[in-house]
Amino acid sequence: MSIWKRIKKARYRGTFYNMADWNPPPPERDEGSASNVVPDKDRIGDTVFSKAWVLSLLVKAVKAVDSSTSEPERESAYGSSGEGGKPGGKEEVVKGEETGVRGEAGSAAGRKEGEEREGHCTLATEVKELSEDIENDLCQLWDVSMNEDVTKYLMDHHAVDLLLEVASRSDAPRLIEICVGILGNLACQEEVCENNFANTETMYGYFCELQPCPQHRASILLLLKNTDPLVLLETTRLIYTCVCHKSVFAEWINMIKVTTSVQDDLIFVLKSSTNEDLLKNVAVLLDKLLDCSDELLNDWATKDLLLAICEACEQTKLSSFDATCTFVLTMQLFATTASGTAVIVDCKEELCVVLAEYLCSVEVVDHGAATMAALSLLITLLDNLQMGLPVDILPTLRTLKTRLESSVSKDQRTISRSHDEHDGLCQQNRVAECATSTGMESPDFDPLAEKMLKMVGELVQRLDR
Repeated sequence: MSIWKRIKKARYRGTFYNMADWNPPPPERDEGSASNVVPDKDRIGDTVFSKAWVLSLLVKAVKAVDSSTSEPERESAYGSSGEGGKPGGKEEVVKGEETGVRGEAGSAAGRKEGEEREGHCTLATEVKELSEDIENDLCQLWDVSMNEDVTKYLMDHHAVDLLLEVASRSDAPRLIEICVGILGNLACQEEVCENNFANTETMYGYFCELQPCPQHRASILLLLKNTDPLVLLETTRLIYTCVCHKSVFAEWINMIKVTTSVQDDLIFVLKSSTNEDLLKNVAVLLDKLLDCSDELLNDWATKDLLLAICEACEQTKLSSFDATCTFVLTMQLFATTASGTAVIVDCKEELCVVLAEYLCSVEVVDHGAATMAALSLLITLLDNLQMGLPVDILPTLRTLKTRLESSVSKDQRTISRSHDEHDGLCQQNRVAECATSTGMESPDFDPLAEKMLKMVGELVQRLDR
């Protein structure tokens, strides 16, 4: 039974009231009014959310497609343009900063319509916007979609099929963003990824005039071709959430490998975007993919990708140091393969500039893993270059060495003081107390600062020759 027939039947049963009056979420209702209490048979699990209310929001998402997409555009939704039926190419994206972007939980609260998009994306046609009422209603569905009971109810009504259809057909960036954001929330549950993101057929009951949709994973990857920064933000979040589930990781990697445009799409984002949150998402996604798949690392260890990462680092070095650290860790993965090492040597000038700027930061001592990755990259370059580094990085390394020596000396004083304070304990207990207070696991454990100091010392010695 299609969603339209279910809604119509529910209305005749008297359980579906005036949709305009039913839409506000339970927290906004007057708890003292009996007319606003959700009947038990209409309640979703143990929540206060109404089944009819959630279904009405899904219907609004479908209607929003019809109001935001013209008939010729709907007919070409699965055309041969390779752009997922969306007007405009990648060359039409322009740089711009984004503010007020949603957090990790995918919350829809506190965002004004369209203010984050202004001046950030230029399409061949005018960007279509949602009405404020529809946007607010769909954002409520976005907010409640993190609830497990609501997620199960949405799955029972084929919400993944519906939302992917809406995202694929719509030309309203805000509508696509909301649908993909809801999918991202649903994908937080591994069962949803296993059972609902691999179907090869979708629902004819909702969009019977369309051809069969591509496989779900392929449809999601095609959204990386979208030109809107916030759509890309939610798309990268959705893909990252899915690949983090071990049970479906291999299937996603296989789909990414056969979808050759994914790497090009990510490279374009790295080169073009000034959106801090989007670059951070791409950094984490890239690091996850290349760190967990040796085959993908061999295929993607290209000069184009490394240069794109270097360019992204120039953008994030002042605004998002965490993203820069993740990019450095990703670049270090290149050095674990022969082809990647050759790419590192080929991009030595650009890479040295990025690493020098990174090591100049006052935060490098507190980001030990990324700093060790940067130092490892410099060692790799020295091992493969006959003429030394193309950038004079020696003063930076000497400054870093002084800071690390100070940090190690401070740790040693802390250990000594901890031993004195626990003089009455046995040797084993004193060691355990020191480990708790300094982060050391045992007296023989080499602290991260000491490891970095050794690497810096080796580099200084080699460059001094």
